[in-house]
Amino acid sequence: MQPIVTGTEVTCNVDASFFRECNHTGFGDCIRGVGGVFVKELSGWVCNEMQVHEGEALAMLKAIEWLQQFKISSLTLFSDSKILVDAIHAKAEGLSGFNMIINHIRRCLELQCNFEVKFIWRQANLVAHSLARVANSYASHQVHDYVTPCISSFIFI
Repeated sequence: MQPIVTGTEVTCNVDASFFRECNHTGFGDCIRGVGGVFVKELSGWVCNEMQVHEGEALAMLKAIEWLQQFKISSLTLFSDSKILVDAIHAKAEGLSGFNMIINHIRRCLELQCNFEVKFIWRQANLVAHSLARVANSYASHQVHDYVTPCISSFIFI
């Protein structure tokens, strides 16, 4: 498979959303290239209402699993969940649902040594937030190579 983009400035914004009324947890991921230019987006949901920190971890795991299929030379994943980012970097073990997802994320990151996870302020993560919020309106996961209306005001084309 060809690289998604060339260069070393590939980023992916990640966020989760929660739909209590239908017991769903949504996620949204947006890949950007050099200079923040849009490349690809993913929205989806799972039929399981989670705690906020678990949903944020699931969104990160879904992003990493999705991105592993592309040959990306270097990638920074951004999340607005400080709890998630700190947990990934802390290397602490645990048996809770949250820790099980964190451990899976760590194993994936070990296989993709060119992937790193960083914290980003919520105001700078509106693209992923918007994608996660619309996830519940789809019947299944959606991948788009074009900017969907829900993020058009936040993205460079």
